[in-house]
Amino acid sequence: MSTSSKYHVLLIGIDAYAKQPLQGCVNDVLAFESVLRDRLRIPQDSICKLLAPVGSNQLAWTGDAPTRDNILSKLRNLASGAVQPGDRVLIYYAGHGTRRRPWGGTVFAEAMIPIDAEGVASWLIYDYELGPLLHAIAAQSRDCTVVLDCCCSGGTFRAIGNSDETEVRPGGIRYYDWPQTDVQGGAAASTISDSPHGLTSVTANGSSWLNILAAAQADEAASEVGVGQPPIAHGALSYCLHRVLKTQPDDKLGGLLWAEIWTSLRREMLRLQLPQRPLLVGELSRPVFGGPAMEFDCGLPVALRSASEFQIEGGELAGVTAGTRLAVYHSSQPARFAALDSEDDRKARLGEIIVERSAGGIAYAAAVGAFPSLSVRSGLRGRVIEEGTPVPLYVALGKDVAGWVRTLLESENCKRWVTLVKEETPEVSINTEQPGDEFSSLLIGDELYDSTSVRTALAKVSAGPEIPQTTRQSVLESKLISALRHLVRYVRPIRLAQTAQRLDSSLRPSVLRVSLLDMNDRPAVDSDAPDLIAAELEHSAERPVLSLAENGRYPVRSGHPLWLRVHNASTLNQKLFVTVLVCDSSGRVHVLNQPPLLLPQGCGEFVWPTGVAVGQALRFSSEWDEGLSSHHPDQALERLFVIATSAPVDLGFLAVDSSLQSTIDAMIQSDKGDNNHPRIEWTSARLVLDVRPPRS
Repeated sequence: MSTSSKYHVLLIGIDAYAKQPLQGCVNDVLAFESVLRDRLRIPQDSICKLLAPVGSNQLAWTGDAPTRDNILSKLRNLASGAVQPGDRVLIYYAGHGTRRRPWGGTVFAEAMIPIDAEGVASWLIYDYELGPLLHAIAAQSRDCTVVLDCCCSGGTFRAIGNSDETEVRPGGIRYYDWPQTDVQGGAAASTISDSPHGLTSVTANGSSWLNILAAAQADEAASEVGVGQPPIAHGALSYCLHRVLKTQPDDKLGGLLWAEIWTSLRREMLRLQLPQRPLLVGELSRPVFGGPAMEFDCGLPVALRSASEFQIEGGELAGVTAGTRLAVYHSSQPARFAALDSEDDRKARLGEIIVERSAGGIAYAAAVGAFPSLSVRSGLRGRVIEEGTPVPLYVALGKDVAGWVRTLLESENCKRWVTLVKEETPEVSINTEQPGDEFSSLLIGDELYDSTSVRTALAKVSAGPEIPQTTRQSVLESKLISALRHLVRYVRPIRLAQTAQRLDSSLRPSVLRVSLLDMNDRPAVDSDAPDLIAAELEHSAERPVLSLAENGRYPVRSGHPLWLRVHNASTLNQKLFVTVLVCDSSGRVHVLNQPPLLLPQGCGEFVWPTGVAVGQALRFSSEWDEGLSSHHPDQALERLFVIATSAPVDLGFLAVDSSLQSTIDAMIQSDKGDNNHPRIEWTSARLVLDVRPPRS
């Protein structure tokens, strides 16, 4: 298809690093270019490429190299009068990235690595340099889309990928191991300290003119895979994006919304079995290849599969399980959903459907009662009006786990609420402490805690030496069931945060801004003196923001105060009601503030735990978190979730008071609560805290 809008496309692919060369970055941008030229009919003179290829690609390339000067020059040109308001700017970067502390700065900064910056830190392109340029480009064009398939997009490196698919094979490593020292940067220390950091943080002003697709979350690895025979290297994100775009007809591609492919892209990434989730910063209602954001609620994509069956994109990824009831709407009307179950909402519905089965990221549903004859089979929108059966707990078993464990979890009593997985990234992993011992202790882990070692596991299921051999299996079975039932409750906040970008929610993900103040220099004491608190609050704006470490986590010292600030960046006069939850390393879930904190549009506030005075900050310590003093003596990883809703919601039902290990030891079996989401619009932010003992 062709488009009347003028495009300005910058494609940057770097493989030919001298010390740590890559293989798939140039392939990534050339594949994207083929979509632009062959399917969108964007003229060649609108596409600028900066490539540093290896192998056969190297022989064919005679153009400009992606040096620091060339990259910055091209970006500055896009922010100049060469681009007119209404023009569409597309930027695609594939190459090495890193995260290091610039000279004179107090926080780590993320950076792209141009071809000539290898070993020369002052030639890196840091996030605090890239951010203002992208904002200037967005302000000039009012339409900018950026794809970052690199380590600094939100994770720390591009690692080897794994897949059971014959067409996709492990690829090369995309990680640049920069020296762990301060490096000379290109900006003053004050600018470095005061600027938002992370390549995806550049949308911090809530602009709807800029969308960024990143390869992974901040605490995850971005991966590379080999495709075909012989294998051709690609970044995992680029490969999956290309697969999703191939399913779209040419005449739809120009107006294709991110909302229409976002769940499909996530499903493709899951299919590769990589510990990597893509991140989209910006508006789901903007077109993938540029165009204005629509004042439009995208809903869940619904299609008529046959005369009596509907298909809902996302399935369990979107919280849509068997028994879920959805309202179905026209593809374009109403543009914004009315309040759920209001008179206007019921008038706008084409009908209702109920899900009969859900698997592999797709749900299948039947009509409820009479349904009008539809002139189109796709493009319909759905919205959940009644939750279905709880999502099962996804569990993966290590190769050395005894056969009785699989038999137990596949039994009729368990398979209603436990699903053994291979292809999806599991929520829970189980390994054996002593391979070869049928009744060895079992180690339980999850996305943060590694179940292959007792020192890194979340919990241990053990029968104890006093248990007779004849009853050890039954004891282990009971304890394992207790542990998994506990984890069903423990993962609810994690799921709530993961599905907070549900497409049937009109609350945009970009409205929630969260920051942690760096208080690691404050003394680790049990109480805070009122005069010190007042002084700290008065000067809190001068405090640096705690920066992500290289592993994508926030470094926190045990016992030191933690000040959390939340900002409502909505541009639509939306109020936010904010609740903070902690899933701690002992297996407890804490609801820190009740009732929720009200944040009007444009306002920011500190969140203090309920029951303490203002300024008596949250502290993670051995008294708070037994994980620090048990089998995690040197480190605990704590998940902190900030949940924002459009109306006050009591999330107290998510609390879990007992630790996972105490549940196992007592063999407590509880079905308390469920994993239903509140029927209201919500969004969230997730932070991982790396808690270490205080410095001696």
